[in-house]
Amino acid sequence: MKYESGCDGVSTYSLCYKPSVERDLHSIPHTIASRLLDRIDRLTSDPFPPQSIKLHGAERLYRLRVGDYRIVYEVDREFA
Repeated sequence: MKYESGCDGVSTYSLCYKPSVERDLHSIPHTIASRLLDRIDRLTSDPFPPQSIKLHGAERLYRLRVGDYRIVYEVDREFA
């Protein structure tokens, strides 16, 4: 996830998926995959929701629980 500053003054983050994400999402039920994708999309406006946990030993990795699944993501705070 990379930081971008919009021309309207709103700061957002962009998403970059690992190639394995598509394969992983195809292996789970559609309703759950939709919930996961919705939650991932919301990370662009709030990459640090209260439910997220910073992973120990990793400088920029976080974990977010969605039901029985975990979203592990990296946040790049560097400004372009």
